[in-house]
Amino acid sequence: MAVIFIPLYIEYLGIEAYGLIGFFLLMQTLIFIFDMGISATINREMARYTSGKKTPKSIVDLLRSFELIITFVAFLLGVIIWSISDWIALYWFSTKEIPLITIVQVVKISSLVLGLRLIETVYRSAIIGLQKQVWLNQFIAVTATLRYGGVVVVLAFVDRSLEAFFLWNLLISVISVAILLKTTHNFLPMMTNSARFSYLELKKVMAFSGGMLAITVISLVLMQIDKIILSKMVPLAEFGVYVFSFTLASSLYTFVSPVVQAIYPRLVELIAVNNTRDLIQLYHNSAQLVSVITAPFFSVMVCFSYGIVFSWSGDSSLAKEAENIVIYIAIGTYLNCLMWVPYRTQLAFGWTSLTLWSNLMLVVLVVPAMFILVPIYGSIVAAKIWAIINLVYVLVLISFMHAKILKNEKAKWYIYDVIIPSSLSVSCVFFIKTSLSTVNYERMDWLILIVMSLILSGLISSISLKAIRGNIIKLYKANLVK
Repeated sequence: MAVIFIPLYIEYLGIEAYGLIGFFLLMQTLIFIFDMGISATINREMARYTSGKKTPKSIVDLLRSFELIITFVAFLLGVIIWSISDWIALYWFSTKEIPLITIVQVVKISSLVLGLRLIETVYRSAIIGLQKQVWLNQFIAVTATLRYGGVVVVLAFVDRSLEAFFLWNLLISVISVAILLKTTHNFLPMMTNSARFSYLELKKVMAFSGGMLAITVISLVLMQIDKIILSKMVPLAEFGVYVFSFTLASSLYTFVSPVVQAIYPRLVELIAVNNTRDLIQLYHNSAQLVSVITAPFFSVMVCFSYGIVFSWSGDSSLAKEAENIVIYIAIGTYLNCLMWVPYRTQLAFGWTSLTLWSNLMLVVLVVPAMFILVPIYGSIVAAKIWAIINLVYVLVLISFMHAKILKNEKAKWYIYDVIIPSSLSVSCVFFIKTSLSTVNYERMDWLILIVMSLILSGLISSISLKAIRGNIIKLYKANLVK
């Protein structure tokens, strides 16, 4: 939903306004610094509770402790952003069309939205840890439709302004927090004694939470530094094009997130009971599923970047500006997606130091490079650096990981989980590209070509892997043969 409606946001508000929305989305990501590792910790502890490793009393006390902490932090964050809204509007953005007073009002409204979104993360993580993903997925589907689709209705028929866009987001955030709070507590056991703040429960998880806090801070700096620097150093319109491109390429995460949400609590359970055989099987099956799902979309983005932007937006000028940026961001994002299952496996083992130190070393190299190169080469160099960062992850971090955990599984991960589905998918789409002349393609022509390429490459990569092929056959027998 966040991706589909972007062309309408640009049509109703303009590319500069979308640049401001992109800055809000950036801030929405950066607030996870203030999560302090709480969401990852409550996710893991809820999974340990479902495996019998925590008592009902300890888990409700831990949740209450985190609730109080995150509510205080969210309130403090909102107050700080509200109080410096004038400074942000005056000194951060380079804009030609948006009035200063509008930017100030938008920043003030977004300060409230950001605080509420921070609180949301705790309840979402708790529900995932309880393995209630079906309910959460339904909830997310409804709220995403209301948040991203509903605002289009507001812009089209009520008020075509940035203030209306952010006020609608504020309304949806208030409703979301209320529902998530109530539902999370309904999923937990009713306690005779009311839940209370417990320093003892916090102390038990402090080491893991501290490691996650450090990872979150450094990872966010590493993954968002390009947008932070670009929002300051390039015109808001150019930043809008970059955010547009990044949002398109980041749609790959839409396909990975449900897989990781579903398997992480199960990984924690299997490790808790020392079931190594099922752990290895789940690790590879999940990694292969991520590759099979994302490889076709990645291949199409790289081979037909202009066609995707043009068929999506209907704007040939925007497509020309964005096509090269989309290619490099898609490469980096796809490589990043491949690392999600290995990363979650590390967390399931309670191992945070590998990601922490590797990200720290990359930050030391990447941040100075961004400050030096972006003013010279513009937004394209930021996209290239993003691709390089994630190439390092895939080539280097996997070796360090498998030297400590799942020690004999590295070769299988590279060959069966990554190389086979990726190479087949890319080869298929590249063959289609070189076989056709797309010079005079109209919007609908591009759309047909893209859909055809996705279907063919997805089919080829799916049937190439035994585990995926076997599951497809099982699903067919279970649901269609009947």
